[in-house]
Amino acid sequence: MEDIQEREDLLAGQEEKKYRWWLARDLMEMGIVLAVIAFVMVIYIPKSIWIEETEIEDQSHSQMQNISRILDFYEEFTGEKTEDAIWAIQLINAVRDSVVADSLFSDHPRMINLDDREIEVTVPKSFIWMKPDRRLGENPLAKHIRYITTFDTTFGHLGVRKDTIEDKIFSVVVEDRSEDPDNSATWFMDTSFIRSDKLALFKASLDTFNSYYVGIADTSKSEHVEVVHYYDRFRPDESILNFPLGNERYIIRVDSESVVIKVHDRDYSERRYLLFTFDPYVKDDSISNGYPSWIH
Repeated sequence: MEDIQEREDLLAGQEEKKYRWWLARDLMEMGIVLAVIAFVMVIYIPKSIWIEETEIEDQSHSQMQNISRILDFYEEFTGEKTEDAIWAIQLINAVRDSVVADSLFSDHPRMINLDDREIEVTVPKSFIWMKPDRRLGENPLAKHIRYITTFDTTFGHLGVRKDTIEDKIFSVVVEDRSEDPDNSATWFMDTSFIRSDKLALFKASLDTFNSYYVGIADTSKSEHVEVVHYYDRFRPDESILNFPLGNERYIIRVDSESVVIKVHDRDYSERRYLLFTFDPYVKDDSISNGYPSWIH
């Protein structure tokens, strides 16, 4: 009986050791898993918060700069400053539409009637730049395509696209007399391949004393891919006046000497996941007479 009891006690002790070992192993594995989760959180959560902070800062800076440009345009067109950014936005958009509709709208005082208000504006010629769109080829509409570059580059995002352009190529024959203009035996024919839209310029550039335009010997088509930088413009509206966090509007202060745009001076930080803080650095941002504080 004693041998049986000793054997049972030995088996029970072995089972208890196994149980403790298994428990220790499970706790260690759980600790490793929790450590990995904590490591991932420490690496990625702050990074995502930093990215969000940067996005808010960049969006706020972009909106403040657009407000500043709108107020600058307003003063340039009307000769006076204003704190009424909503009215300034409406007027700038109306001026842009008027210029698109009438290329002669610029360089002279014009009256604009808007929301039962009448105001005189003078749009400088530099506000307009006409450029044909080569994608239209020889379409007569090409000469009427106008890009309002000052508006588009101010209220637009720079982009890149690839256009497939079809050109008409002329084989232009020119008689070269440069060796000896008085001796016809030294004259020879030279062929140049000129794009259709460059033909008039080519003719005008010929040295009539040493070169004689003979004519076009052949015409062909050519396609090529052209990388074009363009501005994807947007139409500014009241939404740019709202600070990205909350429904507060930017503060605009105007006097005879300065135009100041700034953010409300308050704490925009908030706790995230108990351990981290979302805190974009924006409360001290301002633009004074076109100069952003965050650049300095």
